[in-house]
Amino acid sequence: MSFKSEVVQWLCDNGFSSLDVELNSDFYYSTGEDIDFNYVDECVINIGVDRFDEIDKWFEQFLYEYGLEWMDLGRVLPFIHELGHYNTVYSFSNSERLAMYYNKFWIFSDEDTTMEEMFKYWEMPDEFAANVWAVNFINNNISEVERLVNIFLKYQMM
Repeated sequence: MSFKSEVVQWLCDNGFSSLDVELNSDFYYSTGEDIDFNYVDECVINIGVDRFDEIDKWFEQFLYEYGLEWMDLGRVLPFIHELGHYNTVYSFSNSERLAMYYNKFWIFSDEDTTMEEMFKYWEMPDEFAANVWAVNFINNNISEVERLVNIFLKYQMM
């Protein structure tokens, strides 16, 4: 088995069989729609291979402040956050989603990204919805999350 096939199997085992995964430079969720919300492809969680260690620590702190009971989950946190987008994206209308997409760009300065900028980003409605979903999923399914951590560890994706 490969990393991708084991993660897809984990998704299927946990009721997310309509999702696929791909390796990419950063984590993000593709809804299967283009910017005008026309169907273009299947839903995909892109797993980031580039490391952003400082931002990953900030993200863990952010989730901890909103109730995350488990620490040291590494790169599994952004993966489950993206899974949160899959589960919450349609809580927002197309016009809300488009507005949030464009509003995200004003948060970041031209300089290095700061913790404050990242916290503002993670508090945007669609990001926050995915974060709350992720915190609840992790807290309520820690044995399955540990299984996913082991998959990431096995393939040195942590």
